[in-house]
Amino acid sequence: MNQVGIVWLNAWYSKDSELEVSVRSPNGFVTPFQKIITDGNAAQDYQLPDSRVQLATPPPDQANGDHNFFVQIRGIGPSQVMGGIWQLRVRNCSSTDTCLNVWTLDDTSSVFFTGKSVKDAVKIGSPGAASSAITVAAYTTRTKYTDIDGQVREMGLELNTVSDFSSEGPLRNNGHKPDVAAPGAMIISTLSADANFDRSSMINSKFVVQAGTSMATPFVSGLVALLLQRDPKLDPAAVKDLLRKNSAIPGKPPGTFDEKWGYGVINALNL
Repeated sequence: MNQVGIVWLNAWYSKDSELEVSVRSPNGFVTPFQKIITDGNAAQDYQLPDSRVQLATPPPDQANGDHNFFVQIRGIGPSQVMGGIWQLRVRNCSSTDTCLNVWTLDDTSSVFFTGKSVKDAVKIGSPGAASSAITVAAYTTRTKYTDIDGQVREMGLELNTVSDFSSEGPLRNNGHKPDVAAPGAMIISTLSADANFDRSSMINSKFVVQAGTSMATPFVSGLVALLLQRDPKLDPAAVKDLLRKNSAIPGKPPGTFDEKWGYGVINALNL
């Protein structure tokens, strides 16, 4: 871990297990193991000689019944969190094995995980993780543009690949997400007269360039609106099934799922 003001970790595991949690600092100082706290304040503070640690181990989540916990690490006084290798220690107090998924809620350039179990995946959260939601990955169809001042802007993305900023599946329960993919990088759209964009993002006074899965989702929303216009009786499951069956990952046969692409790019003509 590099220098940062505060570190947040969030972890989830199965309702069938019960974990106790502890943190070890780079200097070897440790917090006590903290069990799930069902009564009172689930967040407990620990003052170590080189850091301040808060562990929150609440009862099972009301939405899905699974367990989760939070870890907060701060420096002493106004100091930043000590750089180095921190250890998240867990021990299983039940007889059931479990899979523990841990995410950092901080800038990944400052906080990163090490070890054989680290994988840059399982990054799709709410609302995209909902089973009825159509979750859209973004792929790159444009890598550069010319701004309002005639400057050529390049974003360092690779053409016709899933964009670096597009979150990767699957879900914690191995559910297939994302569902499909749509253009989401360097998308040119209308510019509101009340918007305040940097000139480097503007094509002219009426159009602006943006990137993100928020750019990819409207493509699919438009297709869904047309499908519902044709058949108002379609439910979310039927719409999703139509999209998946008429999508394909470039270079792969239809029906192939990928944790970055989902089921691929939609062939709108077949819908």
